[in-house]
Amino acid sequence: MANTVKTRQKRCRGLGLEWAGLALLMLAAFPQPPASASGRLSVQWQQERLSVIAESVPLARVFQEVARQTGLEVRDIAGLHYEVRTHFSGLPLRQAVTMLLGDTNYALVDSSAGPHGRKKLIVLILGASSHALAQRLGSDGKPAAAVKPVSGEDAVKEADRLREAAQSGDASALRRAATDGDHVAQTVALQLLARTDPEQAAKLAAIAAQSSDLNRKLGGLQVFSDVDTPDAQNTLGPALKDPDLAVRQAAVMGLLSQTGPGTAGLLIQATRDQDPSIRLQALEFLSQKGAEGEAGLTSALNSSDPEVRSRARELLNQMK
Repeated sequence: MANTVKTRQKRCRGLGLEWAGLALLMLAAFPQPPASASGRLSVQWQQERLSVIAESVPLARVFQEVARQTGLEVRDIAGLHYEVRTHFSGLPLRQAVTMLLGDTNYALVDSSAGPHGRKKLIVLILGASSHALAQRLGSDGKPAAAVKPVSGEDAVKEADRLREAAQSGDASALRRAATDGDHVAQTVALQLLARTDPEQAAKLAAIAAQSSDLNRKLGGLQVFSDVDTPDAQNTLGPALKDPDLAVRQAAVMGLLSQTGPGTAGLLIQATRDQDPSIRLQALEFLSQKGAEGEAGLTSALNSSDPEVRSRARELLNQMK
């Protein structure tokens, strides 16, 4: 199995994360750390749409400001200390969260709050990102598909239960949750399985990635950021053609972890995506794929997008 499925070593250490019950951290209550001297942050929440410009700002600070304006809650923010550069405009909140978190292991929970039972979004951070993305540039995306709400309290309890199962070696409990659990339980179980049984996790993730439920689909695709398997392109390739921006972004993130033949070809395909954030993300990842990646960057010099041509040229110069 070691020759066919590999788990990213940096994430393997994540099993020891101190969730401490995933105690609720209200971001707006945190003191805001100052940005670096060159840091720039602009967040606007208008008509249920979010626009963000962040230049060399800790991701935790970005979420603090997003939380202040939108009421978003994030549980376990400790791993979001790295700086990001991102720019997008007019995204629905759920889509914006997905854009900001990139390859971080997370789950989204809809919960009711307040006397009027108004819906709010809770983000469960399940593990820190293994990549601090160098650049992102986003554009409008489609609203996320409606999903069945999951109680925030129940989600936390289930996440803790599954973590305890993983620590005690109860793989059967993880497999059941990955197959039959709600979308939060499934996401947590798949991430834990990826650390203990990556081959099984990849198989179950491929099934989840075919779901019509957006959260289940994204949960399945996230696994491929943890697991390197020859069969990954059979799942990630079709996901690159999905109409949903978040799905395509998750597919690109998964490709970074893959070393099999055909990976660079799929990243080259992503450099022609309709969304500029996907195109630029794919260029960054091609620069880490050796000779095949260099060939992909060379082909990107003929792109109709001047920003893609410019960034491809910069990355090629850096590789010399």
